[in-house]
Amino acid sequence: RADAELERGIDLFRQAGDRWGEAMAFVSRGRVALMQQKPDGALGCFTESLSLTKLQRDDLGTAIALHHLGWANLMLGDRAAAERAFDESLAISARLGHVEGVAYGLEGLVGIAAAANEVDRAGRLLGAAESLREQTGLYNAPSFSFHRQAVDAILAGPAAGDFEQARAEGRLLSLEEAVSVALPAVVVEQRTRAHAVGAR
Repeated sequence: RADAELERGIDLFRQAGDRWGEAMAFVSRGRVALMQQKPDGALGCFTESLSLTKLQRDDLGTAIALHHLGWANLMLGDRAAAERAFDESLAISARLGHVEGVAYGLEGLVGIAAAANEVDRAGRLLGAAESLREQTGLYNAPSFSFHRQAVDAILAGPAAGDFEQARAEGRLLSLEEAVSVALPAVVVEQRTRAHAVGAR
């Protein structure tokens, strides 16, 4: 029934010419598919959403679609595609100053780090995301906290102590420092551009 209602919502937004509403309805439908353990179906929904947001040149919507696309790809085992999506989503959110988007982006990269068995990095990124959420009162419903399974697996293993230490360190990072840890290449590029502009 939920799928049918979401499909109806997508049709209504499309008929009304509301591309933003249609794009976000596709995200909602895809999130339900992820909860149902149907990443293939979710991937299609998030891809549709991304196409709509890019058509509108909507950076916020693009960041949202990319974040969810990252989770669908990660659940399908395509870590490289997932990381690209999370990286781009986080970079957009950081540029927009969208704190919630930054927190989501960090959580996505927690999943990437956990999949690569990079325990320290996963802990540091999670701590930073948790701190941002606490400082700003942002809430992420447990059913949509897709990184929790990876975190729980680490906490149940022998690296739990190292993870918790890195997590505590991550909680001390500012937003800018957290983004720098998560996306060092992007930060270096931005600083290089800023220096070049300042030198003109």
